Amino acid sequence: MRDQYVGDLGDFGKYALLRFLTGQDLKLGVVWYYRPNVPGQDSDHHNYAGYRRADPQLYDLLQALIHNHGRFVRCVEEFDVLPGNTRYFRDLLDYAGIPPGAQRQQFRERWLHDALQATNDVDVVYLDPDVGLIPYAVDVHSPKGCNYAHPNDIGLFLEHGKSVVLYQTIRGRSVGQRIDAARALLPMQSTQPNKQIRLIALQFNTRLFIILPQQEHRERIKARVRQLLASSWGAHFRRVPSNGAHGGVQ
Repeated sequence: MRDQYVGDLGDFGKYALLRFLTGQDLKLGVVWYYRPNVPGQDSDHHNYAGYRRADPQLYDLLQALIHNHGRFVRCVEEFDVLPGNTRYFRDLLDYAGIPPGAQRQQFRERWLHDALQATNDVDVVYLDPDVGLIPYAVDVHSPKGCNYAHPNDIGLFLEHGKSVVLYQTIRGRSVGQRIDAARALLPMQSTQPNKQIRLIALQFNTRLFIILPQQEHRERIKARVRQLLASSWGAHFRRVPSNGAHGGVQ
């Protein structure tokens, strides 16, 4: 996540989804995978007034935030775009000035440890890398690696009993290909013996949200996905089959 993307269409959908999923009883943590702005790469999805009817209150809140305070991730935290008890981790993830090799590995490990500590008391963790899950071809300790979440990141949060929601761009591949890649890479074993994490996938515009619910959260999260799809947001989100089956949330 970068400041320059705050309040774009993807942000709008992301906050709506997280509000639905957590409700009043699941505490949320957000790990931003915070990155420096890149000149000339501002989002091209800032004008989306046609989506306002899906959630006028959230739309107006984001527009007011941007116009009065600018595009800053810290403002999302300060103005309670998400529930007021949400935990945030906004430490910069960037290898600038860090030599390749062991030092980068140690930096990434410390960063992930601190992210886990910052979200220690939450139920659901949202991971917001710039691109999504890292492909085999990218080294997590290369400069490009900062734009991705690694399967080990997701595994660590799952091991600590958190349900995980992961942002994933679709970018040049079909939705099915993205889901197949995610299923191949993601740790699907629950912390409970013989219990599998059952992936739920939702598409919003050119973005994919991959949900990995823990057993104790599964029924609530499934119900809230149904509520989202039955609401005014149903025109913009769609459930993507994630296990060869078609139809509703399983």
